[in-house]
Amino acid sequence: MTDSNSMTLFLPSDHPAKKRKMNPPTFKDPMSTIKLTVGEGETAKTFLVHKEAAIAMSPIIAKYVEESGQDHYLLKDSTERAVRLLVQYTYSQDIVIEQLRDGHDFDSPRDDDIEEDLALVELWILAKELEIPSLQDLTIRTIDDIYRKCGFLASHCVPAAYDLTSSGSELRRLFVALCAHTDPSSITLADVDVFPQEFLCDLAIFLLEKLQDSQKVYNVSDFYCKDEVND
Repeated sequence: MTDSNSMTLFLPSDHPAKKRKMNPPTFKDPMSTIKLTVGEGETAKTFLVHKEAAIAMSPIIAKYVEESGQDHYLLKDSTERAVRLLVQYTYSQDIVIEQLRDGHDFDSPRDDDIEEDLALVELWILAKELEIPSLQDLTIRTIDDIYRKCGFLASHCVPAAYDLTSSGSELRRLFVALCAHTDPSSITLADVDVFPQEFLCDLAIFLLEKLQDSQKVYNVSDFYCKDEVND
């Protein structure tokens, strides 16, 4: 799509300065592992991954291992569903998304789809914290791929994206662009009720910046009372 209202795709080439080349692990010490634990207490979940793979993936984990000598890294503020995707990426540089499988039915929204959508938001946050820009970009592309396949905005993700990020983040910008690109008839009052005020402001600014000067012209008489117009 090339018209002025088309959204901008967030492809890897959009962020060349953020790239960090990952040296693939050789697994010279296949028994050396690190525990990635998410949550606390009885609900905590631990994922065991090769230490070399984790270090190659994240400079934050690499620095932690080097300075502390520990083989247990806590991810208190993330979620099990996000860390599961992180571990997938650790070994394959890819993530498994059920909604992108052939034949997936979007006509009947399921809780699993919502869980997967929210996991992607949380994964982007986790990748940012661990300084893995390639995973951030993959997550952005995946959210966009789901949108293009299903044709409607995952409105349940907007509050989470705004709650977990700061002004101007790429994740916020993506959801603003997706909403602007969405058929208005698919957005309900229930959706608007959950949208953060800051999101609505960002959306208004985004749309205003897309308008040409000729599209901003108005006739003040359009806002007169009908009786006055007819007089």
